Amino acid sequence: MTSHPVSEPMLAQFLNAESDAARAALLLATPPIVLVEFQGQYRRALEAVEMTAGTAYLDALLAILSARRDQWGRPERFLEVQIDAARMMLCIGAGSVAFSKAGSAPAG
Repeated sequence: MTSHPVSEPMLAQFLNAESDAARAALLLATPPIVLVEFQGQYRRALEAVEMTAGTAYLDALLAILSARRDQWGRPERFLEVQIDAARMMLCIGAGSVAFSKAGSAPAG
């Protein structure tokens, strides 16, 4: 996949972040559609900085977004647990103690 002008500044910020905590916060603030569209570039960036919690988050996000839904539009429960756990690990990595249940970014 080729680079896109919208993704380059986000990826550059991620790669040039001064700490894993900053990278975790940036990853949580990145809109899911951007992570899906540029998943190859983000995966390579996460591997380059050896951020396993970020890779787990990306994997969980992709899994839940592509999952089959029940009649009420919900994915299987284990996928919800997986994405919640991945978000929490990134929040911990970002230094946040407050977790947002509904959103993909830490509160506070």
